[in-house]
Amino acid sequence: MNAPVSIVTLRLEELVAHISSGQVSPGAGSAGAVALALAAACACKAVSVTLKHRPDDVELQSAVASFTKIARGALSDADHDSKNLSDRKIRPPLIDWYARARTWPG
Repeated sequence: MNAPVSIVTLRLEELVAHISSGQVSPGAGSAGAVALALAAACACKAVSVTLKHRPDDVELQSAVASFTKIARGALSDADHDSKNLSDRKIRPPLIDWYARARTWPG
């Protein structure tokens, strides 16, 4: 069996090729985690631009921190998910990120 692929270090073209291959991993779970990371990065960008006009807004500052944690955590979970599938272990559900993100104070 091939060694697990690190999602974080792949170019987008390579990631798509790995996901669409016949190999066990990375698969849909990793793709979902990458999509979550990209969505969080886009939200962070929007908040960061808004902060230029409202630099003292504490809620926006907190949102930047939260979106950054979500993006980093999702990519980390994608790698974890990929490794666990390669090792044929049971993987934790990536949907837990949604639940954790809702409870973060910032």
